[in-house]
Amino acid sequence: MLYGVKINGVDTLEQYGLCLLADLKIERPAVKENLVSIPGGDGALNLSNWPQGRPTYQERAITGTLFSGISDVELEPIRSELCNLYQGHTVQLILPNDTAHYWRGVIQFGALSGYNSGSIPFSFRAYPWKLKLTQTTITQEITDTGEIVLSNEARPAAPTITASAAVTVAWGDKIAAIPPETPTTPTGWILPAGETTLTVTGTAVVTVTYQEGSL
Repeated sequence: MLYGVKINGVDTLEQYGLCLLADLKIERPAVKENLVSIPGGDGALNLSNWPQGRPTYQERAITGTLFSGISDVELEPIRSELCNLYQGHTVQLILPNDTAHYWRGVIQFGALSGYNSGSIPFSFRAYPWKLKLTQTTITQEITDTGEIVLSNEARPAAPTITASAAVTVAWGDKIAAIPPETPTTPTGWILPAGETTLTVTGTAVVTVTYQEGSL
């Protein structure tokens, strides 16, 4: 079966007759390193995970080829249209191997890759995390007190909390007051991978939204 890629929601197979070839390559993101030499000592002090307490990553490269079995004369106007619309722009890219996530980055289209090859190569400089197509939204009715369990993929995420009435929300030793009908992102609240339990005190309908992502 043939598949295209989606650029800002436009499917290249449906719109242009361009399918994605099997040469798709998604590079692993390189870890950002911060090594400080120790004068008079062996090795180096690794500050790569400071102050966030976790690895951070460089942008990653995605490359591939779009193909249609037509002549260069027919293909060049399509390539020109793609360049006019997207070349050098930051776009959303959805690949057929994972349609639940999108990549965000800058796309570039190469020249026609050979005499009547029917191929348009592309490169994509991507944000290291692939992001879920839609933000995760958890809504729960709380009476007096209750718990909301949040499940998060690998990417650290800052939750935004909205309540129909004033409540307080606790997470470990962190406590935040949430005013009524006001989306609030508590300072310093970053969801790790896995499950996080919030304890809500008050009576309200509480909604938590956050953006999940994965490597």
